[in-house]
Amino acid sequence: GYPEAERNILDPRLEETIKEFSAIDGAFIIRGDGVILSAGRYLASQGKLDEPLPQGLGTRHEAAAAITVTTSAIALCISQSTGTISIFKRGHLITDISKPRSRASEGL
Repeated sequence: GYPEAERNILDPRLEETIKEFSAIDGAFIIRGDGVILSAGRYLASQGKLDEPLPQGLGTRHEAAAAITVTTSAIALCISQSTGTISIFKRGHLITDISKPRSRASEGL
């Protein structure tokens, strides 16, 4: 495999590579210090959610939320249609981060 320095999402030189890899179906497993441990992983969790997810969030979001029930992980899920990032902890949606709109789309 690649050395850890070449797998760290905090390295700005890897931005384009990470964008390309994000098209791979499955999850990225990222260590707390930013090192990618695995990509394209299927998340199977026995975690049960206390409450249903908000309307419009699908199975990828459910898998991301469920893995945080049985682990100490925080999960991020990027919407394929809107680019919105949903962040989950302990099975709950903590926040959404919307994709910034370009100045051109705002008519400026």
